[in-house]
Amino acid sequence: MKQFDKKKIGFFTVIVMALLVFSSGAVAAETNKLFNGLWEGVDPDDGSTMQISIICDKSADGTCRLIARESYIHKCESNGEAGSEGWYEGTGQVATGNKRRLDVVDWTLHCLEDGHEVHFTSYFIVNRARNILIMSPHDHDFTDTILHRVSN
Repeated sequence: MKQFDKKKIGFFTVIVMALLVFSSGAVAAETNKLFNGLWEGVDPDDGSTMQISIICDKSADGTCRLIARESYIHKCESNGEAGSEGWYEGTGQVATGNKRRLDVVDWTLHCLEDGHEVHFTSYFIVNRARNILIMSPHDHDFTDTILHRVSN
């Protein structure tokens, strides 16, 4: 009788572990869908257009890669001249405890005119009901940018 109970317990343990793995994978996949895609918006500070592509890994750790382009970036000023076009690249992490928040801890801005780089951080909040993404730079000199998903 004891061996039968051990087999039952072992079988039950395997089933529970499999359910946990599949359910965590489903949660990660659902979280990835919140951020993955091409997003576009207009920078409210200078009127430039912005496009951001976000790809989150399918793993449960919530790591995402981002690449963005902006038609005018005032941080790309050179020798007193007005800003220029540039692009960003970065990595982010879906926040623990808030699956609607993506923290980008390492943005690198590449200015096209003179090639200099600027590093900064930001975070994104997704509003699923309105299908928008709000980019909030940690530098409080900038206004939040609202982005709309244009492609998955």
